[in-house]
Amino acid sequence: MNNKAVALYGDPIRWITVSAAAMILSALAVTYVSVVNNTAKIRHFQDFGTFVESAKRVLAGGSSYQVSRVDDPNLIMHGGNLNPPHFSLLVIPLTLLPISVAFYAWLSLSGCCLVLSLWLVSRSLRLRVSSVIALSAAAFAAAPMVATLMTGQVALLLLLPYTLAWKADREGRPLRAAVWIGLCASFKPFFILFAVYFVLLRRYRAALAAITVTLAVFTVGVAIFGWAEHFAWMRELALVDWEEHYFNASILGWVNRMVVASERQPWPLVNAPWLVLPLWISVSGAVGLALVRVRGIPSTDRQHLFVMTSALLLSPLAWLYYLWFLLAPLAGTLVSGEVRRPRWRVCLLGAAIVGIFVPPSLPWASAAWGHGLWTLTVGSIYFWSLVALWVALLGERNCKGESAVATGLKQTIFAFRQ
Repeated sequence: MNNKAVALYGDPIRWITVSAAAMILSALAVTYVSVVNNTAKIRHFQDFGTFVESAKRVLAGGSSYQVSRVDDPNLIMHGGNLNPPHFSLLVIPLTLLPISVAFYAWLSLSGCCLVLSLWLVSRSLRLRVSSVIALSAAAFAAAPMVATLMTGQVALLLLLPYTLAWKADREGRPLRAAVWIGLCASFKPFFILFAVYFVLLRRYRAALAAITVTLAVFTVGVAIFGWAEHFAWMRELALVDWEEHYFNASILGWVNRMVVASERQPWPLVNAPWLVLPLWISVSGAVGLALVRVRGIPSTDRQHLFVMTSALLLSPLAWLYYLWFLLAPLAGTLVSGEVRRPRWRVCLLGAAIVGIFVPPSLPWASAAWGHGLWTLTVGSIYFWSLVALWVALLGERNCKGESAVATGLKQTIFAFRQ
């Protein structure tokens, strides 16, 4: 608008925008209260109930992964506990509380980790007050928030150490970043892809530190729980048969929704289960090989965003609440102002951000729309959001006008020659 139009309409437009945002956030707050209430009373504490159940088994001298149940009528198992044995150490103190009190304490702790992460991001990026408010509102409205409240999952607790890793890395302290990365990887193994990232950037000490911390935590777990419990955990992972769930944003989840008819996704694009393995291996192989292009990305924010996006795509299970880990690097990428050209990359980035805000009810409903095309598109919206981010970063060019892929390959070949 010209200056006269801004002077005339600027304030009304601002007030309308702020009022609309306030109404949306208020409606979301009411919805979230209902979601938490349903998680506690109807879904019997969902995944958090499974965590408490597993911790009670450990205290009773059993296994976190055995079939037998602790006698607690308030808990119903929703799938197995897929976390490593040492994860129970975080939950055991909560077993001293009534399950409902423990659940709200868990959510409160998760909320504190989110607030601290937002504070760290805002301080590191030196955001203005208006930007901090916008970032906080976006975090509140994003789809991972609904998924976290529905399940009581652990992602927000891990968001804080990952944010600390991101902050340390962008400040030029890779060893400190590697320690935090190693801690995260000991709970969610897909973080170990950052060790490859450190190697590609020739930060070998950081890569070694990340792997060492991960192994150290697992060693403590073996010392406390024994090898049998870790083998039981691996068997539990092998028993997973719900990869096609619309919450799963990984390549494997997308492939299963595409070619396997199931109770959760009855309308695949084509029912050909034999295609799962070759499709998964080929697409994952391409994503893995493209990781070398991280050398051609000049910004630490975009490097982390590319590696995290790749890790989530490659992980067999990349649940919607894991998208929290995009928060810090995505905010840094947007604040940098270096994503304005070319236009196609801006469009991809915008589409990815819009996808992250799509409420889970939409892809869930698409499973009943009776056509594989809906499963491919709307039913896989979170997968396509990750793909859009990945492609936008893959197509970035460095200051020489050279493709980042070409730069990464050249530098990798040069390193091998040395």
